[in-house]
Amino acid sequence: QALLYKYYPSKEALLAAMFDKVFADQWNLEWLQALDDTSAPLANRLVSVYGRILSGDDIGLRLLLRAVLDGRTDAHVRAGFMFENIVTPLIRELRREAELPDLATKPLLNGEEELANMLHGAMLFHALREHLYHMPVNLVREDTLAFFVTTFLQGARQSLLKLHHGEFGASLRDASLREARANS
Repeated sequence: QALLYKYYPSKEALLAAMFDKVFADQWNLEWLQALDDTSAPLANRLVSVYGRILSGDDIGLRLLLRAVLDGRTDAHVRAGFMFENIVTPLIRELRREAELPDLATKPLLNGEEELANMLHGAMLFHALREHLYHMPVNLVREDTLAFFVTTFLQGARQSLLKLHHGEFGASLRDASLREARANS
Protein backbone atom coordinates (compact mmCIF):
# COMPACT_ATOMS: atom_id res chain seq x y z
CA GLN A 1 0.00 0.00 0.00
CA ALA A 2 2.83 2.40 0.76
CA LEU A 3 4.35 1.80 -2.66
CA LEU A 4 1.00 2.50 -4.26
CA TYR A 5 0.84 5.91 -2.57
CA LYS A 6 4.35 6.65 -3.80
CA TYR A 7 2.96 6.76 -7.35
CA TYR A 8 -0.56 7.96 -6.62
CA PRO A 9 -1.08 10.55 -3.89
CA SER A 10 -4.67 9.45 -3.21
CA LYS A 11 -7.30 6.88 -4.03
CA GLU A 12 -8.89 9.46 -6.31
CA ALA A 13 -5.64 9.88 -8.26
CA LEU A 14 -5.34 6.10 -8.66
CA LEU A 15 -8.92 5.82 -9.90
CA ALA A 16 -8.42 8.71 -12.32
CA ALA A 17 -5.25 7.09 -13.70
CA MET A 18 -7.05 3.77 -14.08
CA PHE A 19 -9.94 5.46 -15.86
CA ASP A 20 -7.54 7.27 -18.21
CA LYS A 21 -5.63 4.06 -19.01
CA VAL A 22 -8.73 2.00 -19.78
CA PHE A 23 -10.25 4.84 -21.78
CA ALA A 24 -7.05 5.37 -23.80
CA ASP A 25 -6.79 1.64 -24.52
CA GLN A 26 -10.38 1.32 -25.72
CA TRP A 27 -10.82 4.51 -27.74
CA ASN A 28 -9.10 5.39 -30.93
CA LEU A 29 -9.84 8.88 -32.19
CA GLU A 30 -9.32 7.72 -35.77
CA TRP A 31 -12.42 5.53 -35.39
CA LEU A 32 -14.47 8.51 -34.41
CA GLN A 33 -13.04 10.70 -37.15
CA ALA A 34 -14.44 8.16 -39.60
CA LEU A 35 -17.87 9.67 -38.90
CA ASP A 36 -16.75 12.80 -40.74
CA ASP A 37 -15.71 10.90 -43.89
CA THR A 38 -18.62 11.66 -46.21
CA SER A 39 -17.21 9.43 -48.96
CA ALA A 40 -18.89 6.44 -47.25
CA PRO A 41 -22.62 6.14 -46.48
CA LEU A 42 -23.55 7.25 -42.96
CA ALA A 43 -24.90 3.80 -42.09
CA ASN A 44 -21.56 2.16 -42.93
CA ARG A 45 -19.67 4.74 -40.88
CA LEU A 46 -21.89 4.24 -37.85
CA VAL A 47 -21.65 0.44 -38.02
CA SER A 48 -17.88 0.71 -38.28
CA VAL A 49 -17.51 3.11 -35.35
CA TYR A 50 -19.89 1.27 -33.03
CA GLY A 51 -18.41 -2.07 -34.08
CA ARG A 52 -14.98 -0.90 -33.02
CA ILE A 53 -16.23 0.62 -29.79
CA LEU A 54 -18.11 -2.54 -28.83
CA SER A 55 -15.37 -4.95 -29.87
CA GLY A 56 -13.34 -4.35 -26.70
CA ASP A 57 -13.65 -6.22 -23.46
CA ASP A 58 -16.15 -5.30 -20.77
CA ILE A 59 -13.70 -3.54 -18.43
CA GLY A 60 -14.35 -0.08 -19.83
CA LEU A 61 -18.12 -0.56 -19.75
CA ARG A 62 -18.04 -1.84 -16.18
CA LEU A 63 -15.75 0.98 -15.09
CA LEU A 64 -17.93 3.61 -16.74
CA LEU A 65 -21.11 2.25 -15.18
CA ARG A 66 -19.50 2.03 -11.76
CA ALA A 67 -18.24 5.59 -12.06
CA VAL A 68 -21.72 6.80 -13.01
CA LEU A 69 -23.31 4.96 -10.09
CA ASP A 70 -20.70 6.39 -7.73
CA GLY A 71 -21.29 9.90 -9.07
CA ARG A 72 -17.69 10.31 -10.22
CA THR A 73 -16.93 13.30 -12.42
CA ASP A 74 -14.78 11.06 -14.66
CA ALA A 75 -17.99 9.57 -16.03
CA HIS A 76 -19.34 13.00 -16.97
CA VAL A 77 -16.10 13.85 -18.75
CA ARG A 78 -16.36 10.61 -20.75
CA ALA A 79 -20.01 11.26 -21.52
CA GLY A 80 -19.04 14.70 -22.82
CA PHE A 81 -16.39 13.09 -25.00
CA MET A 82 -18.98 10.70 -26.43
CA PHE A 83 -21.37 13.58 -27.02
CA GLU A 84 -18.82 15.62 -28.94
CA ASN A 85 -17.45 12.70 -30.95
CA ILE A 86 -20.55 10.67 -31.75
CA VAL A 87 -23.76 12.65 -31.13
CA THR A 88 -22.61 15.93 -32.67
CA PRO A 89 -21.13 14.41 -35.86
CA LEU A 90 -24.21 12.20 -36.29
CA ILE A 91 -26.61 15.14 -36.09
CA ARG A 92 -24.33 17.28 -38.26
CA GLU A 93 -24.45 14.59 -40.96
CA LEU A 94 -28.21 14.05 -40.67
CA ARG A 95 -28.75 17.80 -41.03
CA ARG A 96 -26.45 17.90 -44.05
CA GLU A 97 -28.39 15.07 -45.73
CA ALA A 98 -31.71 16.81 -44.98
CA GLU A 99 -30.38 20.19 -46.18
CA LEU A 100 -31.12 21.75 -42.79
CA PRO A 101 -29.08 24.58 -41.23
CA ASP A 102 -25.67 23.50 -39.94
CA LEU A 103 -24.82 23.48 -36.24
CA ALA A 104 -22.94 26.78 -36.51
CA THR A 105 -26.11 28.46 -37.81
CA LYS A 106 -28.65 26.72 -35.58
CA PRO A 107 -27.50 25.11 -32.31
CA LEU A 108 -28.14 21.45 -31.59
CA LEU A 109 -31.73 21.01 -30.48
CA ASN A 110 -32.73 18.99 -27.43
CA GLY A 111 -34.75 16.70 -29.69
CA GLU A 112 -31.72 16.06 -31.89
CA GLU A 113 -29.70 15.03 -28.86
CA GLU A 114 -32.49 12.69 -27.77
CA LEU A 115 -32.67 11.29 -31.29
CA ALA A 116 -28.96 10.44 -31.33
CA ASN A 117 -29.22 9.00 -27.83
CA MET A 118 -31.78 6.49 -29.11
CA LEU A 119 -29.13 4.86 -31.28
CA HIS A 120 -26.45 5.18 -28.63
CA GLY A 121 -28.80 3.67 -26.04
CA ALA A 122 -29.53 0.68 -28.27
CA MET A 123 -25.81 0.07 -28.73
CA LEU A 124 -25.14 0.43 -25.00
CA PHE A 125 -27.94 -1.95 -24.09
CA HIS A 126 -26.62 -4.50 -26.58
CA ALA A 127 -23.24 -4.31 -24.80
CA LEU A 128 -24.91 -4.54 -21.38
CA ARG A 129 -26.79 -7.67 -22.39
CA GLU A 130 -23.60 -9.31 -23.56
CA HIS A 131 -21.09 -8.18 -20.93
CA LEU A 132 -23.02 -7.47 -17.74
CA TYR A 133 -26.15 -9.57 -17.91
CA HIS A 134 -24.22 -12.39 -19.64
CA MET A 135 -27.23 -13.06 -21.81
CA PRO A 136 -26.55 -15.13 -24.88
CA VAL A 137 -26.14 -12.82 -27.85
CA ASN A 138 -25.87 -15.42 -30.57
CA LEU A 139 -25.82 -12.96 -33.40
CA VAL A 140 -23.06 -11.68 -35.60
CA ARG A 141 -22.30 -8.29 -34.02
CA GLU A 142 -21.89 -6.47 -37.34
CA ASP A 143 -25.27 -7.77 -38.55
CA THR A 144 -26.94 -6.62 -35.35
CA LEU A 145 -25.31 -3.20 -35.49
CA ALA A 146 -26.29 -2.79 -39.14
CA PHE A 147 -29.87 -3.68 -38.20
CA PHE A 148 -29.89 -1.11 -35.37
CA VAL A 149 -28.33 1.61 -37.54
CA THR A 150 -30.58 1.00 -40.55
CA THR A 151 -33.71 0.98 -38.43
CA PHE A 152 -32.59 4.11 -36.59
CA LEU A 153 -31.68 6.07 -39.72
CA GLN A 154 -34.98 5.34 -41.45
CA GLY A 155 -36.93 6.89 -38.61
CA ALA A 156 -34.36 9.51 -37.64
CA ARG A 157 -34.36 11.22 -41.02
CA GLN A 158 -38.12 11.67 -40.93
CA SER A 159 -38.21 12.69 -37.28
CA LEU A 160 -35.44 15.25 -37.78
CA LEU A 161 -37.43 16.98 -40.51
CA LYS A 162 -40.57 16.96 -38.37
CA LEU A 163 -38.61 18.36 -35.44
CA HIS A 164 -37.26 21.24 -37.52
CA HIS A 165 -40.71 21.94 -38.94
CA GLY A 166 -42.21 22.33 -35.46
CA GLU A 167 -44.18 19.08 -35.32
CA PHE A 168 -42.86 18.16 -31.86
CA GLY A 169 -43.11 19.97 -28.52
CA ALA A 170 -41.25 23.20 -27.83
CA SER A 171 -38.94 21.58 -25.25
CA LEU A 172 -37.49 19.42 -28.02
CA ARG A 173 -36.95 22.42 -30.31
CA ASP A 174 -34.72 24.46 -28.04
CA ALA A 175 -31.09 24.02 -27.04
CA SER A 176 -31.38 24.18 -23.26
CA LEU A 177 -29.81 20.75 -22.57
CA ARG A 178 -26.56 21.70 -24.24
CA GLU A 179 -26.51 25.06 -22.49
CA ALA A 180 -27.16 23.40 -19.11
CA ARG A 181 -24.34 20.92 -19.77
CA ALA A 182 -21.96 23.73 -20.66
CA ASN A 183 -22.78 25.53 -17.41
CA SER A 184 -22.39 22.45 -15.16
